[in-house]
Amino acid sequence: MKIYEIILCILGITFCIYTYIKSYSLIFENKIQKIDYKMEIILFLVIIAAYYNTFYNYGYSKIIISFLEIFAVLRITHQENIKATFLKTLILYLLECIIEIVIGGFVFYMFFNSVQSFDQNIIFKVLFSLLIMLLVLLVANLNKSSKIIRKLYNFMSKIFNVTMIIVMLLISISILAYCLIISTSIYSYTVTAVMIIILFVLIVISIIQSIKTKIATDKEEVLLEFMKEYEMIIDKERIDRHEMVNNLLVLKSIKNKNTKQYDKILDDILLTYQSNKSSKGLYELPSGLKGLFYYKIYDMKNRNVEVFINVSNKILKDLDNLDSKILTKVCKILGILLDNAKDAACESKDKLVVIDLYKEEESIIIYIENTMSDNFNININRMKVKGFSTKGQNRGYGLYIVDKLLGESNKILLNQSIKDSKFISIMTIKNN
Repeated sequence: MKIYEIILCILGITFCIYTYIKSYSLIFENKIQKIDYKMEIILFLVIIAAYYNTFYNYGYSKIIISFLEIFAVLRITHQENIKATFLKTLILYLLECIIEIVIGGFVFYMFFNSVQSFDQNIIFKVLFSLLIMLLVLLVANLNKSSKIIRKLYNFMSKIFNVTMIIVMLLISISILAYCLIISTSIYSYTVTAVMIIILFVLIVISIIQSIKTKIATDKEEVLLEFMKEYEMIIDKERIDRHEMVNNLLVLKSIKNKNTKQYDKILDDILLTYQSNKSSKGLYELPSGLKGLFYYKIYDMKNRNVEVFINVSNKILKDLDNLDSKILTKVCKILGILLDNAKDAACESKDKLVVIDLYKEEESIIIYIENTMSDNFNININRMKVKGFSTKGQNRGYGLYIVDKLLGESNKILLNQSIKDSKFISIMTIKNN
């Protein structure tokens, strides 16, 4: 290589490293830390190493070494923990590779007959690298693409172990692909190709499993968050109840009822009662049923639906003694009914759901009432038909499933009606 080509290459590599540093800061909103002379020396050595790796390393290790060089630079300039730096470097590196593959295919098709001819043209190779880096910077400067990349990072950080497995599999595939290219016999070619296919399948399985795990984890986090919120409400209710008892004792001690003090204490008691009536008795339900209510009510409140729930103390013992199979069916039916109540209430003007659990003779009653749109005018029996829905195609299996579950047990009854623009579902659980 000529002197001017070496200088051009070093400048090109320096710009590539600058692009990574700048993109890291723009996308992940991390400021560049103050760099002392020791770090400057390390960065200079990394640039020299990157030069030799880029132009003199033709083996499969080139990609791995290149990644480690970028990782070292970003670790020095931003000084984040190793895990965060590794994942962010990986995402940026993949971004560059994707852009390079897309643009490279077009460039090779237009200007070159082979990869060797491209490698021999140093000036064009440097200009091509600069173009790729400019496109990386463009992506980093776009708000929408930066948000998508940050979401990808958050997802990968939650499944870090799976991400590491996928990375190792990709590295293995890269090594095997290189062996495939240089293989001389049909046997070695076939064995290598089969191993690549197996590793690729493992990657797909790992990704699918990680997505399922993420969905399950998110649901658990939502439930735990809502349970924490309601436990705080419960604690507040206990404190308010204690204060209410004290206030009642004070009221009892006041001889003259026509005083401002008497009126003020009475108003405080009424205000406390009204502020707590939306979730009375929910925390005393059996854990499985309580968890279902927590999750569904949380979902309703996220959709701006107001929820009032009341649980009678008389049914708690009966619920605890319910057969597990019956309780499972109740939870399945209840989940569908609450989802339907939420969807209908969302379409209505008042957006209200009222839930009442009480005892009637020897049966447990679960009463669900929700507001609905004024335009709702459908026969209830039609709603139980498989596939029927007011929400479009591929829906409408909820009440069909409920009807099927009811048919499997004579212990659970369901009556549904419409009254005064309100949809009412009354589930009766026989306790004998």
